[in-house]
Amino acid sequence: MLMKRLRWLRIILLALLLVSLPLLVGCGGNTADSRDTEPTARSGDDDGDDAEEPTLTPEEEYEELTEKGDDAYDEGAYQTALGYYQQALDIAKEINDAEKEPEALYNIGFTYVEQGLTEPALENLQKALSMYVDNGDIEGEGNTMIGIVMVYTQLGQYSQALDVSDQALAKFQEIEDGEGEAMVNTQIGNVFLDQEDFPKAISFFNEAIRISQEIEDASLEAHNLGLVGLAQLLMGEPEVALVTMQEALTLLQETDNDNSIASAFSALGYTYNALERYGEAIEMFDQSQEIVRRIGNKELEAENHLNTAVAQYSLEQYEDALDNLDKAIAGYEEIQQYNNVATAWENKGIVYKDLRQYEDAVASYEEALAIYERLEDEAGIQDVNASLATMPIFEYNVNLVKNPGNELPIENGEIPFWIEAAGTNWGQNAEVPVHEGVAYFDAGEAGYLAELYQDVNVIGFADAIDKGEQQFAFAAYVRSYPLQFAVPVDAAQIVVEYFEDGAVDPLDSAATDEIFVTDRWFEIADTLTPPPGTRWIRLRLISVKYGGYDSDGYFDDLSLVALP
Repeated sequence: MLMKRLRWLRIILLALLLVSLPLLVGCGGNTADSRDTEPTARSGDDDGDDAEEPTLTPEEEYEELTEKGDDAYDEGAYQTALGYYQQALDIAKEINDAEKEPEALYNIGFTYVEQGLTEPALENLQKALSMYVDNGDIEGEGNTMIGIVMVYTQLGQYSQALDVSDQALAKFQEIEDGEGEAMVNTQIGNVFLDQEDFPKAISFFNEAIRISQEIEDASLEAHNLGLVGLAQLLMGEPEVALVTMQEALTLLQETDNDNSIASAFSALGYTYNALERYGEAIEMFDQSQEIVRRIGNKELEAENHLNTAVAQYSLEQYEDALDNLDKAIAGYEEIQQYNNVATAWENKGIVYKDLRQYEDAVASYEEALAIYERLEDEAGIQDVNASLATMPIFEYNVNLVKNPGNELPIENGEIPFWIEAAGTNWGQNAEVPVHEGVAYFDAGEAGYLAELYQDVNVIGFADAIDKGEQQFAFAAYVRSYPLQFAVPVDAAQIVVEYFEDGAVDPLDSAATDEIFVTDRWFEIADTLTPPPGTRWIRLRLISVKYGGYDSDGYFDDLSLVALP
């Protein structure tokens, strides 16, 4: 099964399918050798170094900061990039440069787009657009509109995205900018891709390909070929997608765009994962890594570690998968992509769970949860809590039965953590004195037999169970309703069954006799030794009706405790 139970990145399959469109117009380029992780001090500031540095003009300082921002952006270090771009914006405002200010605003806005932070992205892009309009910079208008289209797409506001796309297309047609026209068609395709209208998305990607061929832009053509492959993959056609993505890689290898080539290898690796050809997937990720380590794309390097771990997990190479997840965590921490750090921790929890290293699994999930809570990521919090809820309990002297006395509120007519196997009116009752708490289990109106059950997870004790050494203390309280006038009394019965993981038929079972006690709660107590292979213990509560309308075998305060 594809990626089994792993939930890796919360992205639309390939966030780095090939390379982000070259929308950072007018910036200083990516020629700087330095890869600073923090913004540098402004010229003239005292940094404590006695060596005298050359004084830069504000314009030169702006270009240097923009260049460093571009480098950080290309590495995926978006917070660092924002710091540089913000300093560049401050300089542009100080010198009242009407051309540099919208460029800096655009760079800030687009960096927020990459982070999925739609509100500040839209705010900065709209400011940039207004200034480009005032300047009469039609190319700047068009490029900024493409960024706004991307924000509206992220927000799911598709009609607004398409409206702005039409405006951007008109701008590029006005100045006969074929590259801009192709990029607009790409973004329109992305709008339909996000809506899962794959044929329409492909039609716009193909139009972008046609224009790219006319203007002889191989990188842009390959990018859109890759997006066609992505759409084919999402349509459930991985074999077709593989061919398309191989064509994209071939095109890119004729260029000097190493970043795009590395991303294309990663896209192929993901596609091989989808085809369950995991060995070939690892080969593709390795080839991508050779390039990204040379060019310094830290984001794609971390992504490759994560996706390599997917393949290794699927091949049951768990230790290798854990090693790559650790490297992904370190990489994402370096570039401050903490949402992906949390995802990698979450996936470590999944691997550890499969290895039955439950304490490590819980610790990994808790690391992920702490980050999601700090980021206020509700979806992430919900996912991790759901995973933690399924973790096997391996504590001794703790009741493993959930909702053991039917005290939790009824949810949508159902008793939490219990399943109705026969009878549909199981609920809470307190007509006769409860044994403890405020309620007990009551089948209500039912036929001859009514049954409720719960499967108790004992996977955490697997080693001791398989050695025949693990015992559990079981206890429950049962009784019946005291009827008069010679009406037969209903009975309560409990059955315990032992199951292998995923099995339908039990390994073994044990049952009490039918119990007819009406004047008190009758205690059932026993020490259970599950047979080897047991991973779940099913507790079945059976009410047997011998007269009247309701089935009046009652149950309260069940417990199943692992003995040390």
